[in-house]
Amino acid sequence: MKYSNLSVFLVLLSSSLSANIPGSLVSELNKRDLASDIAKYGYNYCTANLPDASQYTSVPNSDLVFVQAFFRHGDRTPLLINDSDLPLWNVCNKTIYNSVARPVYVTDISNSTLDFNYVTSNTSMCKPGELTQIGAEYSMTLGKAARSIYIDLLKFLDSDFKSQKQLKVRSTYIDRTQETARYFLSGLYPITPENKNISTTIYHYPSTTETMLTNAGLCPKITPVSNQIIATPQYQTYLAADPNVTQKLDLMFDSYTPNNTDLTTSRQYQSDLLQTRVCHNLPLPCNKLGQCATASDAALELNDTQFEVKYRRRDSQFSPELDRITAGLLFAQVLQDLNTAIASLKKCNRVRMNIYSAHDDTMSTILAGLHADDFNML
Repeated sequence: MKYSNLSVFLVLLSSSLSANIPGSLVSELNKRDLASDIAKYGYNYCTANLPDASQYTSVPNSDLVFVQAFFRHGDRTPLLINDSDLPLWNVCNKTIYNSVARPVYVTDISNSTLDFNYVTSNTSMCKPGELTQIGAEYSMTLGKAARSIYIDLLKFLDSDFKSQKQLKVRSTYIDRTQETARYFLSGLYPITPENKNISTTIYHYPSTTETMLTNAGLCPKITPVSNQIIATPQYQTYLAADPNVTQKLDLMFDSYTPNNTDLTTSRQYQSDLLQTRVCHNLPLPCNKLGQCATASDAALELNDTQFEVKYRRRDSQFSPELDRITAGLLFAQVLQDLNTAIASLKKCNRVRMNIYSAHDDTMSTILAGLHADDFNML
């Protein structure tokens, strides 16, 4: 007997893909054990593995009928950049890819007056959180890898791009996810003289109703539950560890104040400050006192970020509630897409692949909602 197979193709991009590290079954995470796992399994924050057609195995006695592809945006600049550091980040000139980038039309489902044809910025100076040249290149490479599986190997999608009928593409309202989707599509369906003018629509929800990000404005319960997690003794002990490193790094931010909760309740911005430089082979920063970050600081903060994701999403006593109110919102939309696909199985011109260009936070939400044991990802 054959069964129809609704496949979920989960992918993380460069600077976000985890190795296959077995998850801990204990309720509290030991950071030293995590560091050992990262070393043992070859985790590399800057370089992600690609899907490999030679390793693809079909599900026995089944036909592939629908794919939902989730991937994290490509390499980006730091989310917080001091004004004095802006000249350092001149790696965002993506006009060099204009000849190979697919034309895309970005639409806000809540307000058509905000729709636009995407035009690449003509400056190499980066904005905070902007997709870099590395991110654009990798997104195209990922698209090519997907093509090798879903077009060349499986013949699941049409080989020539004549229209968007088989694809539905979603991003968030944040620019780097829209660009990532564009470059992924450019690898999935490379530009040819015949298809160079065929545009692809990328849709997104407005910031107020976005579910691919943890959205406290959409669900007011998120904030109090998050605060409960932060207030636990385990998390407070974590925050209090390594005070000298924390103080040194905090003083590297122009925006730092003792009341800045972005920096005092998490180490993600500190890790982001260092890891983005590591991935671009840039010198690690120094603070206003002349104290400079080290490679061991970068490793520590990356380890801290891994701990935070696991503890917030899996290991805290409040994690199930946080997962319910975050993953629940996203999964409701994903299920709707699945049901639409099931209802249209007998149609010739049906959507075969839903593409979601998303964030680290999206991947955390998905894995948490699926109760994943392997949770070593950012």
